[in-house]
Amino acid sequence: MHRAIAPIEPALVLLAAGTLALRCLPHPAAPPPAAVARAIPPAAHPAEDPAIARLRDARTIYDLAHLAPADLAPGWRVAAITPGARSGAGTIPGAYIEAETGRFVNPDSAAMVMIVEGSWQIVTGPERGTGTYSWQEPLAEFHTRLPEPDDLFSPFVHGGLIVVQPGWSASERFGHPPLVWPSWIADLDARVQVIARFRAALAAEDRDAIAAQLAAADDRMMAVMAYLVLTDRHGDGMADLLRPVTWEGVRWLALAREAADTFR
Repeated sequence: MHRAIAPIEPALVLLAAGTLALRCLPHPAAPPPAAVARAIPPAAHPAEDPAIARLRDARTIYDLAHLAPADLAPGWRVAAITPGARSGAGTIPGAYIEAETGRFVNPDSAAMVMIVEGSWQIVTGPERGTGTYSWQEPLAEFHTRLPEPDDLFSPFVHGGLIVVQPGWSASERFGHPPLVWPSWIADLDARVQVIARFRAALAAEDRDAIAAQLAAADDRMMAVMAYLVLTDRHGDGMADLLRPVTWEGVRWLALAREAADTFR
């Protein structure tokens, strides 16, 4: 006879800059953005690793750089994602450790999977729905394909604010909804239009228009535009226009470069 202990959950698997890093459980959830803090219980958001916050900003730059006006359906909403304590952890379904011998038993030769679970809450608009999410992702496939943005940073593992469309439901797999900064929520439609005009100027290689839009941009918008300059083939020869005039601007330009190196 043997007695099974808890299922094996050996490590928290993080994919950062294309490299697997292992951490011991538990995994802290993301802190709430100030704009929606009142809508979320503060106890659910302990302090997080600054490296995760930095990677979230880099992923947000990437997402917003690729967000087009047509992607924002009328009535779009913002959802706050709060990952569960196990979200991002690896486990082997059905595996256990024999209490008598300490032997690891994997009766079905099952492969390791990553747990993705937590809760969501709509924080804009008249209808403030809530719900939960839960699924598992095979870890073996990470070795057989190029990493995707969600492999490098996923709001469903680390938390964040995402833009969702009307009818968004917790009963379906979430896909790849874009991250957004809380300070951009109120005028997101207008900001996405600005980004679209910048992409058009970049495609036309209109150096004067690019310089003028960069000069008028705040630090976060400048970072999104800088990402486009650094990653778009039309941006060759335009990098000299990226000249932030404040230390905060320098920090956001560095984040844009990190996003360009990490998310393609």
